[in-house]
Amino acid sequence: MKVSKLISELQKKDSSIVESDTSESNYISLECVTNKGKNRKFLELPKNNNEDITWLKCHIDTILPVTKDTRETKDGAPINKQVYFDNEIGDEKIINIAVASYDKVKNLY
Repeated sequence: MKVSKLISELQKKDSSIVESDTSESNYISLECVTNKGKNRKFLELPKNNNEDITWLKCHIDTILPVTKDTRETKDGAPINKQVYFDNEIGDEKIINIAVASYDKVKNLY
């Protein structure tokens, strides 16, 4: 699945989802408006929109389907569960992980 396709799928769910400014980094951050009216990051993706998604970072409490390679990063932020994908994972699982992180952040903050 391409980064741009995932972003498009997520924006169909909630039109308030936007990319935040990450010009100094190698990733794209996606933000949503939470139930408390705050803009909060819920996902990090590879910077190149035309690139296949080989990893993403989601909220630490996101419940994931079975995946082979998941790591917590030590950056002190709640978006610190990094999931790596191989060619065997389907688009639906990637979308489900992104939506689960979105739901967690939207309802928690």
